[in-house]
Amino acid sequence: MKTTICSVLLSVCLLLTACDSQKQPAQAAYAQIEASVGPVRESLEKYAPVEYERLNQMMDAMRAKLNSEDYQGAMEMKGQVLSQLAAASSAAGQKKNQVVREVISEWKQLSAAVPGSIEAVTTRVNALLASNKLPAGVSRDTVVRSQSIVAQLSGQWNGAVASAQRNAIDDAVKQGTEVKKRCLDVANAISLKLPE
Repeated sequence: MKTTICSVLLSVCLLLTACDSQKQPAQAAYAQIEASVGPVRESLEKYAPVEYERLNQMMDAMRAKLNSEDYQGAMEMKGQVLSQLAAASSAAGQKKNQVVREVISEWKQLSAAVPGSIEAVTTRVNALLASNKLPAGVSRDTVVRSQSIVAQLSGQWNGAVASAQRNAIDDAVKQGTEVKKRCLDVANAISLKLPE
């Protein structure tokens, strides 16, 4: 009887020792994964949301195993979680590159069109200010309002160009798109057809 009790106690001790020996590596593995996700989290959320959600689910499952002291189960998940992190990072990288290419292309189109539009509306507004007869549907007040807008366009465009020179292409596109819209608004107000 004593021998049986001793055997059971020895088995329990060995099991606890084995658990303890797995605890630290399992916790370290999870901490390593968290540390790897930290610097790329924003990029994953933005460019690979589906893959990032799957990664979160897998990390939650691994953490649940740690919390329930299933250290072996947590260690078995390590490879799967790291594979999902690699897949999510790859998907985010590809999507980001695609977005960057699209933004650069959009900036090139704006750069080709906007300066000419600014010049066209400026020339037209100046001509209307000097004219005694305005086109039908265009009032003197409209021309004066347009003049104040036109006076701001070059400065706004220069701001967009400065953003592009700092490699803040997203900002440059936003600013350039706003200038393009304002040019179009002025052109419509003074009956000027801008090139497409």
